[in-house]
Amino acid sequence: MKSKACNILKASIRRSNGLEQSILCHGFSGAIEICLFFKKIYKTTDFDDCIKSLKEKLISDFREDMTYGFNTTAEFENIKTKDNLGYLDGIIGILLTMIELNNLKVTTNWQRALLLFDDVIKEVK
Repeated sequence: MKSKACNILKASIRRSNGLEQSILCHGFSGAIEICLFFKKIYKTTDFDDCIKSLKEKLISDFREDMTYGFNTTAEFENIKTKDNLGYLDGIIGILLTMIELNNLKVTTNWQRALLLFDDVIKEVK
């Protein structure tokens, strides 16, 4: 199962369908967090290239002309939001990922909200 899960994730990152923003929810930051999670639980360096590539995309997405530096505009049906601060769809999630990517030793539990893989964690132990 480990091999299959890793291969599926790597293929998804290569295709990067729908990865258009830096946000956690379906964005570069979210993909980075999933890769970091797999790297940690499977104790592998297999995702280092994916993480590096996604980090480059995240950094290149920075725009000085944006209120918070990143495009966090979202549109769903008739609702359009701009300059989101949110965890999943805004700058907060992006910044938390950047803190982790830069190995800043900040101890928080913010990633627990992303752990949708309890069965994987139990299997690895």
